[in-house]
Amino acid sequence: MLYVVLNLQSKNVGDIILYTRMVSKSMKLNVAIFGMPPVNLKDLDTQADELEQAQIDTFFGGEKETLIRNQKRKKLENSLKKLGLYVSQLSDGDATVIHKASM
Repeated sequence: MLYVVLNLQSKNVGDIILYTRMVSKSMKLNVAIFGMPPVNLKDLDTQADELEQAQIDTFFGGEKETLIRNQKRKKLENSLKKLGLYVSQLSDGDATVIHKASM
């Protein structure tokens, strides 16, 4: 039986942002399958945008900006974990459903 494994800790911030955008786009394109996700996909896109800006801010900032970036990353990771659990339960081990969510 297949299930979703996100492996977010091994991804850098840029990878998480790209992954989030890919998952969001895939789930929007397959709304017939993923009609009621536990995380609003517009909110997910906003979280990715905020993390991207926070990452940029760390290049010119210091500890405060790094702390903000880390908080935004954690928030986005939590949203992705909720979506991963949702897709895993919805798929019931069907790899096609998991792949349609880009997970």
